[in-house]
Amino acid sequence: MVNRLSQQNGFTLLELLLAIAILSIAIIPIMSIFPQVLLMSSKMERESRITFLAQKKLEEVKSQAISDFSQNYSSSATAFSGSDSMFKYVISDVVDNTIRSIRVTVWHDKDGSDTINGDEEWIELNTKVAERN
Repeated sequence: MVNRLSQQNGFTLLELLLAIAILSIAIIPIMSIFPQVLLMSSKMERESRITFLAQKKLEEVKSQAISDFSQNYSSSATAFSGSDSMFKYVISDVVDNTIRSIRVTVWHDKDGSDTINGDEEWIELNTKVAERN
């Protein structure tokens, strides 16, 4: 009977505990990366949304300026509508003779202050439009 037990295949309890310890040591650092990845993903998503909203608003104002060059399109801090209401924009519109300089600044207003603070993501896009006769 003793001879039969020593020939059985399988893992001992010590081998299983050692394997679990090695896997735990390898997995813990990998798992600690996930929260950082989620934060970076969230930040990149906000930055992409800010860029998209700024491009959209710049094209909208540029189109209006081409249609009606005489109007002033400057605006103070304004929230976007709907699900984008946490994003704000400011339009700066300066006319120099027949050239209009349009600047759109968009940011994620975390604290609702209507101003860009140091920890808020933002983008500024500029373009020029010439008066057409």
